[in-house]
Amino acid sequence: LLELYFTYHHPAVPILDEETFREGHEKGVKSQFYSLFLLYAILLRSIRLSKKIGIRSLAAVYLHRAKAELLSELEQPTISTIQALCIFGHYLGSTGNDRACWLYPGIAFRLVHDFGLHQDPTDLVREGQLTEKENKVRHVTLWGCYTIDKLYSSFHGRPTALRFPDI
Repeated sequence: LLELYFTYHHPAVPILDEETFREGHEKGVKSQFYSLFLLYAILLRSIRLSKKIGIRSLAAVYLHRAKAELLSELEQPTISTIQALCIFGHYLGSTGNDRACWLYPGIAFRLVHDFGLHQDPTDLVREGQLTEKENKVRHVTLWGCYTIDKLYSSFHGRPTALRFPDI
């Protein structure tokens, strides 16, 4: 399922750094770039891409697991929370739940500001407060969110949350 995601969905809407995600997945430990919520969101999105009936039947299981992880993610959000909220919203939108498709990424867009992803990280990198890898993931996440915000706003006919002048 991960291969389906990274082959078909990720190139169209890159919201995370594949290498960093896979490193976190191999370790299996929650970090700022990996969580079970993110994994379940990716698996749910991949299930929608699968043509195998047996795979599609797993959606209810992963949806239940994703929802179970959601509250703890929101209480202590990380970069992976932002990524997962966007992917989770996209999955829910693909099932016809337009309100959730708007709601969950909207939370992610507010977290973009909360985490300061929209701010110039040059000084943070230079001062060693942010590694190049962290900067790369933050950059991909920011622009993925920006793209998703524009797509969903256009689709729903609603105002955007992330404005280019603010970035």
